[in-house]
Amino acid sequence: MKAGLIQIFLPALVAGCSFLPALPPVSSPLQSQAAKAKQAQADLLDQPQKWPHLLNSKRYPLTVRYLLPGDKSQAERVMGYLEKSWQVEIEQMGFPPPIPSDSTGSKRLQVYLMRGADTAVEATRPSKQPDLWWDAWESYLSIDAWGPYGGEILDSTTAHEFNHALHAALDWYESPGFFETSATFIQDKVYPEDNDYLQQIEDFQSRPEWPVHHFDNYKTWYPYGACLYLFFLEQRYFANQPHFLAQIWKNSRNRPRPFDPKTGYPSPGSNEPDWVDALEGLLPRGVDYAQTVVEFARWRWYTGRHSDGKHFHEGALLSPKAEVRIQSTLVPGQTYRSQGPLPMGSEYLKLKRPAPGQKLQIKLQAEGRFALQLVPGLSPNSDGDMLDPNGQVEFGNLPERTLILTALPPADRPVDPDLPAGKPQAFQILSTVTP
Repeated sequence: MKAGLIQIFLPALVAGCSFLPALPPVSSPLQSQAAKAKQAQADLLDQPQKWPHLLNSKRYPLTVRYLLPGDKSQAERVMGYLEKSWQVEIEQMGFPPPIPSDSTGSKRLQVYLMRGADTAVEATRPSKQPDLWWDAWESYLSIDAWGPYGGEILDSTTAHEFNHALHAALDWYESPGFFETSATFIQDKVYPEDNDYLQQIEDFQSRPEWPVHHFDNYKTWYPYGACLYLFFLEQRYFANQPHFLAQIWKNSRNRPRPFDPKTGYPSPGSNEPDWVDALEGLLPRGVDYAQTVVEFARWRWYTGRHSDGKHFHEGALLSPKAEVRIQSTLVPGQTYRSQGPLPMGSEYLKLKRPAPGQKLQIKLQAEGRFALQLVPGLSPNSDGDMLDPNGQVEFGNLPERTLILTALPPADRPVDPDLPAGKPQAFQILSTVTP
């Protein structure tokens, strides 16, 4: 997994495990040897003096270190990917440079090339540069170019992890999922010909009931596939210019925050401003995050076989698995009950056209607030229509349409991506047929 962020999120992954402290650990000699080898590898990371071979970039402050002379060609390959990542992410998109964790004093970002290492970014310590008022951290990269994230996708893997190093220099304790959402979006910007990210969108599209910012401690690829939302923002609100993402990260910086002694991390509620706050500061006047999510719920229907060339630049490349999941199909006159999506999540229902001469009326019964809309649009210039909670469904010449119900937060409660989303918002749909 292109997780990176090992220092932050590894405890969250372990928290889901079951431990049996009463039983002594049992390991075979082979397991013990493997554990010792793994520890020996870990002891080399962030220890540049212990690496016998290195390659310095002539363009940027980058150093790739490797252990075996025969790995030089692989190091040169990785260096090429790093230089391309620096050019696009920093020089073109506007991210500030990384802050190296480098005891040699070279002020170069250290990249360790090692078989069996975690392909990840490690933030080691807060930066002591006096001119940095925000919570900036020093970092290094480790890359297993021979592992599951090497080979044909090593280019996009390198771009992804390099982006995490830029995150560390800006806001190492931002909302967890947004790290992966951002870095996966970046993959396509640095290496547009590498479409590795399309498979991760499949996972995201299979869970529309979750909010865009949902994070499940790496149990799924969901936060990676949520990059689809950033592609929507880029096309819909930022004139197809990806620079907005660097500005979101800059505008979400925080001053160093106290750590919670129980968790070892800052309190999630202290992440203010967060990336949602930063985004809302860039959106047009009168548009907030919730409004973009409602519109995005419509856009994400136009993928795979529904792609129309107007939504998402690579929407047609997505497989049917990457089409947003339809929860159920309603026939005219049916009553439908659902436990509902989480706040800021959506549910998709397919509506069948009633018999000729009949009209379909929809009535929503729910405790929470919902936005209702129908896709596809009925005119060439429309990609959908908003629907009143007690309204009539128009079909035009279509045999069916999809009803989207997006659960909205309370009007007086701003969305905070760092806090639990809350409970699903149950609803009931009454459909009646009238002459």
